[in-house]
Amino acid sequence: MSKIFAAVLAMSTLVPLSAQATVYECKLAASGASDAGWIPPETIVEFDPNSNKAKVYDGLIDEIYGKPIEAKIAVNNNKRYTFTWNVRNVPITTTESRQMLVKNMVYRLTVTKGTLLATETMKPIRFTNTFRAKGKCVQKK
Repeated sequence: MSKIFAAVLAMSTLVPLSAQATVYECKLAASGASDAGWIPPETIVEFDPNSNKAKVYDGLIDEIYGKPIEAKIAVNNNKRYTFTWNVRNVPITTTESRQMLVKNMVYRLTVTKGTLLATETMKPIRFTNTFRAKGKCVQKK
């Protein structure tokens, strides 16, 4: 938790996108039992809707990259924002206890404007699964 707070601070001060940047801190819970563990319980997004620039940070991103990564603002309309990003080369252990590398995990976070309700999905490329989590965001900046 303190690492995530430090990331919010870092995103807000060390890598500001602009003076108009907004920060959402989203708390998420897996939608179903099979979704557990694939989407971190907290995701932080800093974005500037005027420039379409965004950065994202969560526990997995911290583990793989050690710092926030770039995201895209895929949707910005009257109802919602949707952010997308990829996490690459993630080592995992399968249910058969085999080690493997997931080359590309595609994440998508949708935040409803007004209510700040959030839905996050993750689709590992070359796999049939899609994992889901739902929750709520708080605007920090």
